Amino acid sequence: MTDHDYDHPSEPERAFRRKTTPDDRLSALPDDILLYILSFSRTTDAARTSVLSTRWRYLFVRLPDVDLTFSGAYMCNFMDKGPTLCCHARNKRDMLLCKSIKFINFANRVIMLRKGAPIRKFKLRLASVIPGNSVTIDSLIFAALSCTLQEVDIFIYSDKNWKLARAGLFSCKTLVTLKVIGGEVDLVLPDSVYLPNLKALHLLELAPVDAQSITRLINACPLLEELELGVESHNLSKRLLTRAVDLSSPSLKKLILSGRLAGCPYVIESKNLEYLEYRARQTQQISLDAPNVKYLIYSSLDSINLIQNLKSLVEAKIRVHCSSYPTERGFSLNDLHAFVNGLESVKSLYLYHSSLQALYLCRELLPTFKNLTDLSLDPSNDLFLTNYDHTCLWKVLPSLLKNAPNLEVLIFDQVFRNSFSASEKFECVLPEAIPICSVHHLKEMEIKKFDGEEHEFELVRYFLKNGISLTKMTLCGVVKPSSECRRRILSFWKCSEDCQILFKELDSNRI
Repeated sequence: MTDHDYDHPSEPERAFRRKTTPDDRLSALPDDILLYILSFSRTTDAARTSVLSTRWRYLFVRLPDVDLTFSGAYMCNFMDKGPTLCCHARNKRDMLLCKSIKFINFANRVIMLRKGAPIRKFKLRLASVIPGNSVTIDSLIFAALSCTLQEVDIFIYSDKNWKLARAGLFSCKTLVTLKVIGGEVDLVLPDSVYLPNLKALHLLELAPVDAQSITRLINACPLLEELELGVESHNLSKRLLTRAVDLSSPSLKKLILSGRLAGCPYVIESKNLEYLEYRARQTQQISLDAPNVKYLIYSSLDSINLIQNLKSLVEAKIRVHCSSYPTERGFSLNDLHAFVNGLESVKSLYLYHSSLQALYLCRELLPTFKNLTDLSLDPSNDLFLTNYDHTCLWKVLPSLLKNAPNLEVLIFDQVFRNSFSASEKFECVLPEAIPICSVHHLKEMEIKKFDGEEHEFELVRYFLKNGISLTKMTLCGVVKPSSECRRRILSFWKCSEDCQILFKELDSNRI
């Protein structure tokens, strides 16, 4: 894109202008409104409006956000004007390289036309990058950083030679949010790292070459409140894998951990941490000292050491596994007991199948969940288990209900038929699995996936018959308005006259 392109439009463009100018009501709108309209488009799309008239020529460069996306196939018209760089391309690789160069030139032109005007958010997506373009990528990011940037969102895929350190991302004093996703990008920090105003840091699919680089980066962000790490460990040496990664920060409020940082112990200490999400795919040890955590999502085969009980815990979603053999990954029985005790103050608890099976092993040692009012149970197939025992739900449920004296809401994701013995009927097992005394104080009951099976009808009948405090029963699934299934359920006798029975379609976005 050059000034020549704007000053000498093609004949079709001039004809279009002559045709539309007399009744061009859109161009008559104030700049603020036009900029608002353009803000819903990517920068490469917004740039197309430059051909409409002189009024629109440089309007798009005044947008507060810059959104640049290059996939290799998509190209802005302006990048194809003038003598083409791709006319002598020999193959697809050469063509991609030509288009990549055009895109970077276009992006640099956009930044230059802003003349240093502040950028609120800079978004760069390079889904197809040819190795060797790393220098031009650095120059583009560096130019954007000079525009008083507040938020950076970068996705760089498949450029092994690109290093984050060279782009100047870790010394920008105005950055508030930094998000970097790199397909095969190494996380290498420069000698000087300082982000005094950074509050949110997201590093995904990056490979740290030094186990201490993450700790050093966190220490360089004194105002950091939100941290998301999805890092890989394929570049870490065995010597570095044994070193602890300290994620402690006094200002940290939200922490999300994932990836394959195998073998590196995590140390987390933060009095202000309120949200912790941990999804690990490799062996990991965690030491957590964060007594004010309110929301916990823990999905891992690995044990966690709670320095203090989570006394402020409001909601927890747990997927854990208790190992039966010393060589098997998972919690030991003692570690599991300590972990479950740390959750005793929780108010809303979601348990996956592997957790139900693990809790069954320590059912005699369960604490009293005195604050627990909402319990969700998901006995469906679990990635952590190779042998699925759906009966563990009915085996552990009596202990769970007994230790939740104030439970008000009970939710089943799915209901599988028990198989204690081939001759035993489901309705005969229910009083043992779900004691009537535990049903009496329930106010709400829900089945997320109701399939119309006979054992599901028996479960619904049981709750309606014994739920003296029940005010709502919700069934999601295949129950159609005029179906015999619905009529049958509505014919069941209800112990509570105030109980409403609600039928809903299956939620495709359910957990």
